Amino acid sequence: MSWKIVLLVAAAGSVGTLLRYLVVRAFPLSMFPWSTLAVNVTGSFLAGLLFVLTKQRFPALEPYAPVLLIGFLGALTTFSTFALESAGMLLAGEYCRAALNLLLQNVSGIAAVFCGFCIGRLI
Repeated sequence: MSWKIVLLVAAAGSVGTLLRYLVVRAFPLSMFPWSTLAVNVTGSFLAGLLFVLTKQRFPALEPYAPVLLIGFLGALTTFSTFALESAGMLLAGEYCRAALNLLLQNVSGIAAVFCGFCIGRLI
């Protein structure tokens, strides 16, 4: 295990956490968790893009993949928040909002990963 990579993962995690906080502040509270959707879709796109770039297009960068994928994106994206918000909607009897949240988060997240793959292969 490289301590350099460990420290870089921690540093990237702090950047991802800060960016997540700023996104939450940018989206006012509303009837739908738009900030969670925004970071999850963006993070999914970046996961696809960075995966292709570090594994296929620029293999010399592969040792730094954990810094980007685990450190930065792990802190930026918010599956636990998504799960908590969805469960809260279900517990409150807001079934349509919960279904919309589950559908949008999952479908757009997976689509964003594929878009990232495609763009990464073009670079």
